[in-house]
Amino acid sequence: MTNPPPVVEVCDLAAVLAALDAAPASQIPLILTTPPGAASWLGVPLFAEIARQARRQSGRNAVFILDCADNAGAAAEALGTDDIDGVIFSGKASAYERLSRLAAATGKTITAS
Repeated sequence: MTNPPPVVEVCDLAAVLAALDAAPASQIPLILTTPPGAASWLGVPLFAEIARQARRQSGRNAVFILDCADNAGAAAEALGTDDIDGVIFSGKASAYERLSRLAAATGKTITAS
């Protein structure tokens, strides 16, 4: 049986780099997720830039997940952004279905919270 990848909650580049530095080097990527609802105060562009800088500076394999709470617009924006790998969404089921189709089309993940 394989262990699930580790998940670390982060909200800035320093925390991301510290998590990547502390994680054991392995083939399993570290999952870096934001605090609940971070899309509303951190923003999609800033989280994408954090992910881009972390990948460039660390060279480590990581998955970047933005918690969008019930903000379908932010979730759609994040799913269309190259540097963000997925979203957490807690909005209406109809919006989740549309976002799931977008996630599938872009090769990203969406998780209900």
